[in-house]
Amino acid sequence: MAGPAHATSPATASARRPAPLALAATLAALALVGCGGKARTYEEAMGLARKALASGANARAFDACRRAFDLAEDRGGGNGVVEALDCAAEAAQRDARPWDALPLYERTLERHDEVLRRSRSRYRLRNNHGVALYVRGRPEEAMRVLERTLDAWPGSPASSRAYGNYRARMRVVTNLAHLAREAPSSEVAARLSGEIAGEVEAAVADAGRNVGAVLGAGEALQAIAAVLRRRGDGERAAALAALGQEQQAAEDEYTDLRPALRRECEVVAASGGQVEGCFRKIP
Repeated sequence: MAGPAHATSPATASARRPAPLALAATLAALALVGCGGKARTYEEAMGLARKALASGANARAFDACRRAFDLAEDRGGGNGVVEALDCAAEAAQRDARPWDALPLYERTLERHDEVLRRSRSRYRLRNNHGVALYVRGRPEEAMRVLERTLDAWPGSPASSRAYGNYRARMRVVTNLAHLAREAPSSEVAARLSGEIAGEVEAAVADAGRNVGAVLGAGEALQAIAAVLRRRGDGERAAALAALGQEQQAAEDEYTDLRPALRRECEVVAASGGQVEGCFRKIP
């Protein structure tokens, strides 16, 4: 025999019902990501990624960025691919797992090089690809990526030798030299010690007092000097290190008056919002 039914007070019934605002938020979230738990459009995925980054949920942000990358490819590539890579790389870095972005770096270089060439993030992303390889324990591949970055898009305004790109080139040279210091007999070390050292020396001489035109040269020269030292050319190393220190002092004086130039990061517009990306250094 069934027991007597228990009456429920209006207050209890009200407490058991979901609050209208909470229910609306839940339904909105479900609509945003669709029934499968994934964003249905590139814009939705990037929106989720930015929110996750802002809250410190870096692994969740990476998943959303990667989803945005896939969706951008599905609709034909374009700038969305580079924006999503920027997003994924930053999320992976914040999660202390920069190598998680390696497959996306590789897909971008293989399939979307022309889009990357047009992006203002091109050198930062290629540089950070090399750093991620190094952190993953793949230094030889890292050197190849960084050296190819120096030689990318020759003869075009996107080239690292073109006006306006010199500082990015010097950042890549510095990282490449840090790697080559551990491989002093490599072809990369030989190129840095000869061709690239000469190039930077000439640029500094040509710039004269126009320090802003060759920012980053001081650090690059000192990094190359360390490679020369490891290769046994102490005299040349000492001369290059002295020039690098002199140039660095001039750059420090220049940027003291322009502190914004010391920033290693930049804010990149991404699908109605912003993502911050930073040049990474070889540890």
